[in-house]
Amino acid sequence: MPWSRAFEALTSLIFPLSCEPCGRPLTPDSDGVCQACAASARRLSDPCCARCARPVAPEEGCGDCAAAPLLFDAAFVPYVYEGAVRRILHAYKFEGRARLAGFLAAGLVSALPPGRRFDAVVAVPLDPAKRRKRGFNQSALLARRLSLALGVRDLSEGLRRTASPSAQSALPRSERFRNVEGRFRARGAFEGLEILLVDDVLTTGLTASECARELKRAGATSVAVAACARALA
Repeated sequence: MPWSRAFEALTSLIFPLSCEPCGRPLTPDSDGVCQACAASARRLSDPCCARCARPVAPEEGCGDCAAAPLLFDAAFVPYVYEGAVRRILHAYKFEGRARLAGFLAAGLVSALPPGRRFDAVVAVPLDPAKRRKRGFNQSALLARRLSLALGVRDLSEGLRRTASPSAQSALPRSERFRNVEGRFRARGAFEGLEILLVDDVLTTGLTASECARELKRAGATSVAVAACARALA
């Protein structure tokens, strides 16, 4: 047995792993979520807007996209941002539970249409101050896993973000666009590429839209978003 696996097994005997949402004991090879909590994760169900993944009645159309057109071309989202999924994402982002990336990345892969191909994945860049505080970019870790699962390049280093004055979650929708406008810069060549942009939670879609604007300015043919969960409020 490799030393790393032996160490994990020994550590789990002294400090047993537990499910992040409910606290049930887990085995060392677990991705941090028990079967019961995984089963309770509410899937985002159809019909949804093909562009922003907000649930809509087909005959009504998406009012959000009509009011403020987004610049990415599609969104693929497995879960609703509530309950166990909300707790999992909170632990992953704010408590450094990187092992939860396995569960979240598997959800992202399950949301992609069968046969849909991309040339590369790109993570939504994190605000530099948040990156220093957390020690990692949660979207970049997911993008790395999707890169391996899909067999495509991870070009996350080619998109950078400058500091934002305020956290998006702290602002009303009317102010969120100004907060992210012009905050992203492409440093690589994306000419002719179909990009899968990876994020954790899709709320208004404005951050992803600004990333898509910059990626297309750098030559990307299309930009689709893969996010772990959709906020409905």
